[in-house]
Amino acid sequence: MYLEIGPDDGYERVSGSDRPMLADPDPRARYAAILASRVDAYRAVAAQTVDAARPVAQIVAEIIEGLPNSGWTPYRPSDAPLQGENS
Repeated sequence: MYLEIGPDDGYERVSGSDRPMLADPDPRARYAAILASRVDAYRAVAAQTVDAARPVAQIVAEIIEGLPNSGWTPYRPSDAPLQGENS
């Protein structure tokens, strides 16, 4: 699942945080450069790409809608009970 976001929207979400990789004289440009260097890899491995610049409710709805077609299956070791199950 790749939650795709552009450099401006992405930077707005992380600006003001304590992210060591953005400790740069121009953190907005640094964020854009990091994103640009990674986006092809993110897209290459994503079973589904979702536009993350929208309201959260829309993002969640799109993710849920796409799960059956994504090839994703939840991992659960057969001997590990789900939280709240009796042993």
